[in-house]
Amino acid sequence: MSISNPKNLTELKEYIKIRLGAPVLEINVSDEQLDVAINDGFAYYYGRSHYNGTERVYLGLRIEQPFVDFFGTKKLTTVTQSTEPLVYGEGFVDTITLTSAGSGYPIQSGSNGTQINVSTTTTSGSGEGLTVNLDASRTTQQGLIGATVNQTGSGYEVGDTFTIDGHASNGTPSTFEVAAVKTSSAINGSQTFEFQNNYIVLPESVLSVSGIMRSKSFGGIGGAGGIPGIALFNPFLSGGGMGACGSMGYDMATYFTMRQYMADLEFLMFPPISYNFNQRTHRLYLNTDSFNGVGVNDYLLFEVTTYPNPVEFPQMYSDFWLKEYWVSLVKYQWGSNMTKYTQVQLPGGITLNGEAIKQEAKQELEQIRSRFAMDAADPPLDLVG
Repeated sequence: MSISNPKNLTELKEYIKIRLGAPVLEINVSDEQLDVAINDGFAYYYGRSHYNGTERVYLGLRIEQPFVDFFGTKKLTTVTQSTEPLVYGEGFVDTITLTSAGSGYPIQSGSNGTQINVSTTTTSGSGEGLTVNLDASRTTQQGLIGATVNQTGSGYEVGDTFTIDGHASNGTPSTFEVAAVKTSSAINGSQTFEFQNNYIVLPESVLSVSGIMRSKSFGGIGGAGGIPGIALFNPFLSGGGMGACGSMGYDMATYFTMRQYMADLEFLMFPPISYNFNQRTHRLYLNTDSFNGVGVNDYLLFEVTTYPNPVEFPQMYSDFWLKEYWVSLVKYQWGSNMTKYTQVQLPGGITLNGEAIKQEAKQELEQIRSRFAMDAADPPLDLVG
């Protein structure tokens, strides 16, 4: 055990207390407050991209069919619109209840997403215009769990039953019953929005994403998935290099220009995947409804910035900047605790001034943070994707 060179949390806490005066002085900070200060220090260290606190790495994802299926699904959210103006009439459907779940319904039914027409049997025979929004959940037999009224229709009576279109040919229709009707309804009472599940959840250690690359199996221009026949047209254009040119007489400038031209074609015909990443949800959203030619068993490669885990790399506890920052954070907490008591008398006639400790720590923190960008942080442009 080396207090001057801590390798774990226990040693780090002892180091901080010794720097603040222990065991000569009693450091009035709880173990929980030490944990908070240490976590806050790591958060600043990682979030501001200390040059020793982040690593640029590559993550590979093998595309499998379950993920492709999930990528094609949607989350549905119904939002109430303005209740004005109202229209008046008889037999507007207010609420419905499920009487039979049926079977064979896909997660997304109907040609227009969620607004599903119904086949209705009414007592009066005059009900028409009713549409519903299906809940996304299904039973084990892919039956419906529930539905909400989208367009109220008119001419319905309590007890009318109807079935929902959209089940598979080998499935059975679900049945609903009109539970309540009303005499007025908003023209546009609610709208259902679809949120595509086009995201990948990345590991918690990922701080940012700077690029997405396709696997080599994807091909591209001159490859397996590239422009057909280009190699037959000219082996030089397919990337064969100078050796493939024979005596064609190409010089280096021509070679470079042609390769740049091919890169432009690659960008136009197989554009890069647009994306956005949220560090708090760890979701990497791919801004597309497909994988732009990437299929099952192909790979996507993500260029990401991660932070090293101090449990795996205990040298993090001995980082000089972090130790200075942690000591000042705990000193600030100590002073804040002691400001609850004024003129604290210690043995030997010494008076402890909590406010002075707090202000001294505050100045130290300001100096440490002000020098961070100049002395310790990676240049911001290094993280631009």
